[in-house]
Formats: sequence, structure tokens, C-alpha cells
Amino acid sequence: MSDDQPNIVFFFWDNFGWGELGCYGGGVLRGAVTPRIDDLAGEGLKLLNFNVEAQCTPSRSALLTGRHAIRSGTQTVPLTGGPDGMTRWEVTIARALSDVGYATGMWGKWHLGSDPEC
Repeated sequence: MSDDQPNIVFFFWDNFGWGELGCYGGGVLRGAVTPRIDDLAGEGLKLLNFNVEAQCTPSRSALLTGRHAIRSGTQTVPLTGGPDGMTRWEVTIARALSDVGYATGMWGKWHLGSDPEC
């Protein structure tokens, strides 16, 4: 990987309000200071517009693929027991970055369906 490719750290929190963090006008005003996250945001790019879906699974798949959730098969929260979730052929941002030499990883809740192969 080239030395001039930037590091990418992306945080996505479900059910997290726009003004919760200090770097977006919240922090101490909302009851919790966020100095470390504010410092990290000050060193990089703050994205100011992402239109979420009505449920968490469609929002996750839209973020990961850059496509409307209905095109990836995740327009609703999938329920266990049936064929559901993101289509297997979908290309995620992690796959695209991995293909150009980035090491990728994710932590936390990224439920995208019941199929363990997806």
C-alpha cells in the first residue's frame, strides 16, 4: 500500500443524535463531554449529511454499500428463519478498500440478515 493513502477510521452509531458529540455542538450541553472524539474529528473529515433509513439494518447496508437499502435486499429489519439480508454479490466499502490494499475491520453490531455466510 502506498504511503500517501490516508488512514480511514469511521464510526457509525445507531440511535445516536446529531448533537450528541461536542464536535457537532453537543458534548457538555447534552450531559457528556466528548473531548477525545472531538479531537479526532478535528484532525480529519467530518461528514455532515447522511440520510438514515427508518430502521437500523437498512441504514447499515446503505452506509456499507453506498446504495439504497432496497437494492441490497435490506429494506427492513430481517427476522430469523427466512431467506433475508444483504445479497451475497453486494460490494461493501470494506471489500472495495481491501481490494486496493487497505486492512479493514469492524467491531460492534452490524446485523445485516440471518444468513451466516453474508
